[in-house]
Amino acid sequence: MIAALVRVRRYRRGLLQRRSDADSMSLHWIDAMALSQIVIWCIAVLQWLARIPWIDYPLIYGAVAVWVFVVGYLSLHQVAVVAEAPREEAPASIDDAPAADDARFPAVEARLSQLMAQEQLYREPALTIGQLARRSGYPEYLVSAVINRRFEGNFWDYINRQRIEAARACLADGNDARTILDIAYACGFTSKSTFNAAFKRQLGDTPSAYRQRHARAAATVPAS
Repeated sequence: MIAALVRVRRYRRGLLQRRSDADSMSLHWIDAMALSQIVIWCIAVLQWLARIPWIDYPLIYGAVAVWVFVVGYLSLHQVAVVAEAPREEAPASIDDAPAADDARFPAVEARLSQLMAQEQLYREPALTIGQLARRSGYPEYLVSAVINRRFEGNFWDYINRQRIEAARACLADGNDARTILDIAYACGFTSKSTFNAAFKRQLGDTPSAYRQRHARAAATVPAS
């Protein structure tokens, strides 16, 4: 049970660095299962060793019933955890291999920039590299190579940079009265905690502190 908690914690930490919808795949039902089992076994051991009057079998049965309900409820709300594809797979043929000087790189780079700037695909919370490749009209391996070599990072680094830049512009706009959570959702994130972590990792500041700093700066500028 302890090993399961440690494994889930490591999974969350890695997922948070790669995906904006990490909270929806957080496996809270495993936490509930492990912690509930620990509580149930503690009650059983106390009942066996100490013989405390109110710690008896009905309490154990009640704890088991609560455990079944909580685990069932959380597991029903758990989205499918899809195995991530390998980072880079060798192309099927030599002709398809994306060399560093592939003539298609500039076109793919321009197309990706267009999809981000004009169609704002980064706003789709569950966007995958496969979906991005289909929208671009280029093979997935080529899109992945362009992102890695031209945008200096993997797919999730690239998408999160787009989302954070969009959120940063909104937070710096004094006329944008939306809450930070509303801005995070609008930019493709699925929770405030995931957004805060990605924002601070990229800009070195929390969203609220960033907004307050720009609001103070705007207030000190004299009206013309």
